[in-house]
Amino acid sequence: MPTHSNLTAGLCARIVSRVAKGIPIETVAAQLGIAPSTVFTWQREGRSESGRKLTKRLMHAITRARAHREWHVLQRIERVAEWGSKDADRLKADKWVLGRHPAYR
Repeated sequence: MPTHSNLTAGLCARIVSRVAKGIPIETVAAQLGIAPSTVFTWQREGRSESGRKLTKRLMHAITRARAHREWHVLQRIERVAEWGSKDADRLKADKWVLGRHPAYR
């Protein structure tokens, strides 16, 4: 498993692209062969004053990706609520994501 020093710009991009799809950090880490605790350590370091630039960028990019994903899901729910939809299952899925998915808790 990669360690603290194995964080690269490319790995950051892979992490963020998966988080942007709504995948929880634990699952992203497993997909990339990284211990979830390592990703959480990078995020914690990114929030600290003394954190490396790359960990700060990762932390901010993850925050933006989650916010963008949540906004996208909310927009879809609002569209369905306003205009109706034949795809009631999609609306149920979006509501589930916002209410129960680990990435949004």
